[in-house]
Amino acid sequence: MAKIKNKISVYGDSISTSQQGAPTRAAKLNRGAGFNDHAVGGQTMKDTLLGKTTHNGAPMWGGKTFAQQMLVDDCDICVIALGGNDAPYFRGTYGLMPATAVPADYLGAEYLDCAANIRMIHQAAQAAGKRVVVIGMPYMNVQRVVDTGLLPNIECAKGYATRYSTMQTVHRVACGFAQLPFISTYGGTPAEMSVQPVP
Repeated sequence: MAKIKNKISVYGDSISTSQQGAPTRAAKLNRGAGFNDHAVGGQTMKDTLLGKTTHNGAPMWGGKTFAQQMLVDDCDICVIALGGNDAPYFRGTYGLMPATAVPADYLGAEYLDCAANIRMIHQAAQAAGKRVVVIGMPYMNVQRVVDTGLLPNIECAKGYATRYSTMQTVHRVACGFAQLPFISTYGGTPAEMSVQPVP
């Protein structure tokens, strides 16, 4: 399929894309070239490679793998948006990372698993002639998510914010292993309660 110059397709977890107004931002950046939103809530890069949704295993693109989907995607720019599901296990258990977790809590070999999936996604998109951008999770504006009712209270929001900050570092390390450039994204104007980026 012919590519449309500056058209953007986003693949990844919903927390990094739709919840951060990606269609609006993409429209401003690509001046009307278009936007394909392939972000799915709870999605992992491993399942995206296979072309199935993480939450129920259903086919994402009519049975095509990610590499096959890239061949028919009309985008010029492919954004790989990493989310909270793209992480190594926390002390051997997926999905139970506490608010106090730090990157050192992760088992080292699983960084490589995370990095390998990111690298394979990147290679498949490049092989299809796409320009590829890898971005990490946004930092949370704690006060905003409480004010808008997304989380019930400040302490809960602080826990999520710490987790997101940790995930940013996990993604950065994984991209380092995969030898890929990485863009650290932000969820809005930093506020006093926001967790600030750290090395």
